Formats: sequence, C-alpha cells, structure tokens
Amino acid sequence: MSGYRSPAYNRRVGGAVHSRHLTNEAADLVAGYATVAEAERAGFTGVGHCGGWAVHVDVRPGPVVVFSDC
Repeated sequence: MSGYRSPAYNRRVGGAVHSRHLTNEAADLVAGYATVAEAERAGFTGVGHCGGWAVHVDVRPGPVVVFSDC
C-alpha cells in the first residue's frame, strides 16, 4: 500500500517527522496480508497492528516493538 514517501507526501498524510518511510525502511500493508507473528518472523523490528494483522512494518534498530496502529 505504501512504502517510500517523499517529504512533501509524508507531511501531507500526517507522517512522523522522522518516519522510516522517508528512508525506505517502512511499509504499510493491507490489513489481512500478514499477521503480527508473520511480520516478526520475516525480520521486521517495528510492527504496527490492528486486530492481530500487521498494518505497518519497519526495520528500526533494537528489539522488536509491536504497537497498536488503529
């Protein structure tokens, strides 16, 4: 659904100032595409979820962080 974002587009959609989308290190997924567990097994270290489905994934440094994105 969304991967890289230009700075202008990121501002327009209300993205974080230091969004990992700006450095091509994040993606937003269609709900139902992957579970949180599948995203973690795939190596993502940032996983936003809604109802058990991964809807945002990124590769931030450090341990896995799972957060609600809805």
